[in-house]
Amino acid sequence: MRYIDEIVIHHSLTPRDLDLKKTLSSFNNSHKKRLYEQYKQPLGGGDYPYIAYHFVISGDGQKVMTRDLNTIGYHASNWKVNKASIGICLQGNFDKENPSREQLQTLKNLIRELKQMFPSIETVSGHRWYKPSKSCPGEYFSDGLIAEMQSVVDGKPDLNTWENRARDWAMRYKV
Repeated sequence: MRYIDEIVIHHSLTPRDLDLKKTLSSFNNSHKKRLYEQYKQPLGGGDYPYIAYHFVISGDGQKVMTRDLNTIGYHASNWKVNKASIGICLQGNFDKENPSREQLQTLKNLIRELKQMFPSIETVSGHRWYKPSKSCPGEYFSDGLIAEMQSVVDGKPDLNTWENRARDWAMRYKV
C-alpha cells in the first residue's frame, strides 16, 4: 500500500445532475489525451482507466471508485502531492451551484473510510491550493466546507456549518 497523507477535492465543471456515465466517459476521454498521452500517468484500471481521480461522487451522492488507491493519479497539478494523495471529484460546477447535501454526506463518509484505511491522512485540501489559477473545487465549495471536511479527518464533530458559510459569505461579498 502506498503512503497517503492527503485528500484533494475537485469539481467536474459539468452540471451536477448530468448522467454520471456521461461524465465518467468524458473524463476518461479527456484525461487520456491530457494526462496519459502527454504525461504517461499510470493506468487506473476498471472501466475508466484514464481518469486521474480515485473517486467521483455524483449529484445524488453515488460514489464510484475510478482508480485503484495504490495507483497514483495526476490530479493535483503537483507531483509530490499526487504521490501521497487521493483525488476525489464531485460532479458539478461549484462556481455556479452548491454541492448537494447528498454529495457532502457521501464525501464525509468516504473521508471517514479513507482515514480508517490510511491513518496517515492529515489534510483535506482543494485543488486550488496547488493550482491557484483555478478555483477548483469552486467558489461554492468554500474554504469553510473544506474545513468541515478537515474536521472529519481530525475526528472532530461536524463544525457549525452555518458559521462557516456566514463567514465565507461575508468574505465573498466583503461585508
